[in-house]
Amino acid sequence: TFGSAAGTSAFVLKLDPNGQIVYAARAGGTGVVAAAGIAVTGDGGVYVGGTATTADFPVTNHAYQTSPPAASAITGQTAGGTFLFRLNPDGSLAWSTWFGDANTFLTSIAAGSDGSPFIGGFTYGDLPVTQGAYQGQLQGTNDCTGGSIGHCEGPPTNGFLTKFSPDGASLVYSTYIGTQRGNVSALAIDPLGNAYLTDSDSASLSVMN
Repeated sequence: TFGSAAGTSAFVLKLDPNGQIVYAARAGGTGVVAAAGIAVTGDGGVYVGGTATTADFPVTNHAYQTSPPAASAITGQTAGGTFLFRLNPDGSLAWSTWFGDANTFLTSIAAGSDGSPFIGGFTYGDLPVTQGAYQGQLQGTNDCTGGSIGHCEGPPTNGFLTKFSPDGASLVYSTYIGTQRGNVSALAIDPLGNAYLTDSDSASLSVMN
């Protein structure tokens, strides 16, 4: 276990081909920590990403983001946000980091052949984007403005795609994807590092070099 076991924890369980436990690991805080995806690297390492509703989720020194995410006025979440951690092949913790603020939610994860983790999901804005990103700003409009009549869906969400360095210390690239109700709900990486992603809102498939 790393972090507190006082709340709800994310867990990883590795079984051998006979169904026997190789290792079991859990990551937690004093609030709810929920895993949303898992990806296995070529050397047997494991990436796990998800959302924590607590500011005391454990992160490691020299990780990309060691400070807890800022609160979101849009979602109402006041503590916690998206996390990503890597386990070594023996189940020990390699590194752990926060990502962004409480506006951003991870829904998909994959690993490249070089060991780099990729994450995708949806965001209400304030996404960390890298220089030269494919889409540098949130797109869409709030259809619940004053005087609206009938059903409205509220503030826009865009999908996002982010690639980390294998050591979890930096972003290789990070970009918004889509507009209005975007969500990168599934990811796959080919041997050349191209990312195949689906947008669950538009039911589209895209490829990012």
